[in-house]
Amino acid sequence: MSQPTFTLACSDDTAVQFLTYSQTCNLPYQQALGKILSRQTSQQQLATITAILMTVPQLDDALAEITTIAYGHVMENELWQSTFQSPAAFNTHTHFEERVEPLLRRHESNTRKKNNLRRDIEARWEAGLDSIIPSSILPPNLGQHLLYDLKRLANICPDPQIARQHIKLAIEQRLDEDDGTRGTKRKCLARADLKAAAISYQQRLMSPSAHARGIQLRHETG
Repeated sequence: MSQPTFTLACSDDTAVQFLTYSQTCNLPYQQALGKILSRQTSQQQLATITAILMTVPQLDDALAEITTIAYGHVMENELWQSTFQSPAAFNTHTHFEERVEPLLRRHESNTRKKNNLRRDIEARWEAGLDSIIPSSILPPNLGQHLLYDLKRLANICPDPQIARQHIKLAIEQRLDEDDGTRGTKRKCLARADLKAAAISYQQRLMSPSAHARGIQLRHETG
């Protein structure tokens, strides 16, 4: 039985894809990574490793949120009653203090940070995030790291309409450049799109005709 081929996805779930590849192929992480990199050029290897490094923190945050949701479901619906005599017995079984509670605390902290980031973005752009970024491209789980990048874009581009246009162009460019093998044909907003949008905006500012193009962007987004 042939093993699946792992292809680089310049998106926000590269680390998840790597874990899936390793588990599906039943390979240790180091061997799985070596197998992936052996089929790539030096530039592709660097891109793969960079994508993994950038998405591991997001995976960590996602696990904290999933843990919080799952644990909350057990407690709210008293599912522990089917097997355990008390919530304390269930907590003992799941090693709550060592394994679960730290993730619950991390999710609580992450939630506060995300709320603060969102408020900062909306204050900078003087508009609700939902009215700035179309719902069709917002990822279902708006992560802390994507919000960090969105705040950076808001800080350098004070006009939300121009920022939205640069984001749209960045997504279109990513989709156009995908040859079907990199796994980037996802219309949801990714961190790479925000970085590309920020670079695009800064390049326009440095250009002698930036003012004229700014007027054009305002006209296009008006």
